[in-house]
Amino acid sequence: VKESDIASVEPGMVVRIGDEEYTVSEIASEPIVVDDAFADYALHVGELVKGEWVYPVKVSGESSEGVHNAEIVIESVSPISFIMN
Repeated sequence: VKESDIASVEPGMVVRIGDEEYTVSEIASEPIVVDDAFADYALHVGELVKGEWVYPVKVSGESSEGVHNAEIVIESVSPISFIMN
C-alpha cells in the first residue's frame, strides 16, 4: 500500500482479488522501498515507481501464485442506506 494511502487501511478490512474476498490480517509497521526485487509487472500493476515507499499488507487466505491486482474496500454503503437517507 502506498505511503499516502496507509492511514486509510486497518486490519479486518475487506480485500478483493478477482472474484474472491479476503481480509487485511496484518500491516507492516514500517515501509519498504520499491527496488529491483519487485518484478516489472508488479510495478506496472501496482502503479509503483522504484524508490517509492510502500507498506506491505498481509491478507487472510490463499490465492494462486503470481501478481494480482488487489482492491482494499475503504468504505462500504449498504443499499438500504440510500433508501433511508
